[in-house]
Amino acid sequence: MKKSISTIVFLIFLNINLMALEPSVGINFRNDTLVINGNQYIKVTVDNNDESMRQTEFIRCLLSIKGDTIVPVIGPKTNDAMDNYLSFTLKDINKDGKLDIMAELSSNAGDIYDTYFFDTKTNDFKLVMEANKPITFLEGKKNYFYSYFSADCAGENAHSFLYQFIDFSMVKVGKIEELKCDEDSKNHKVNVYKKEKLIQEVSMDNYIGAEKYWKKNLKLFKNK
Repeated sequence: MKKSISTIVFLIFLNINLMALEPSVGINFRNDTLVINGNQYIKVTVDNNDESMRQTEFIRCLLSIKGDTIVPVIGPKTNDAMDNYLSFTLKDINKDGKLDIMAELSSNAGDIYDTYFFDTKTNDFKLVMEANKPITFLEGKKNYFYSYFSADCAGENAHSFLYQFIDFSMVKVGKIEELKCDEDSKNHKVNVYKKEKLIQEVSMDNYIGAEKYWKKNLKLFKNK
């Protein structure tokens, strides 16, 4: 891929800045040019020196080709997992035909992300507030998304949140608790909340799964 003179100058400038900030640490930063949704970006990565982790590098940040910060730095300049992103995933989360970004953070809780939607009005990425778990578009339901993840009890329990997308924020409007921790399966159940209020208890035998439940019962959670 051919780079313009301005791009090359920017990359040189970026390299000098990164090295100058930590001249004695010996951390190896690299810059890769990406094209996402027709725009050029600079992905800054850093080598991982922790042999206990599978990946060989972490992601430091994402910059526009002009040097504007798109996905910001989250910690001091180290090659530790807690100070960098574990991975970037590009996928069309909101089904608008444009790629979005899920930036994975290191966390003991697991599956923690910063999520960025591509804003067609500004032709660039924008952080989605309150979207720190992997979210899925609720097919056929405009502006509604849900998450699903293991909770407590060694992963036996699970939670699912229903979100309404408003002004680049995921507003929680519903919650499902799948409670399967009890050794007696007869005591397994599902609790459904509208915001913080318990509105329904469902036995596991009659439970149709989070995605199907949200689709079937969405009208119960819409703001009137």
